Amino acid sequence: MAKEFEMKTIEKVGVISDNGKSTIELRITEVNGSEKYDIRGWYEKDGEEKCNKGIRLSKEELLEREKLLKNIK
Repeated sequence: MAKEFEMKTIEKVGVISDNGKSTIELRITEVNGSEKYDIRGWYEKDGEEKCNKGIRLSKEELLEREKLLKNIK
């Protein structure tokens, strides 16, 4: 059985992409009392916001990825 967890959006930092049906966003979220940075797809269905699979990072992990991304040419 899948482990239950509660995710709450603290801040919508920004939209990375928008195809008109869904968006990929960077959000600051709280999961079981722990603050994380969340990159995932979001869409609306039956008037409710739903999320797709994504990646959840600590602030330290996010900053390390930023360093790596600066090397992309």
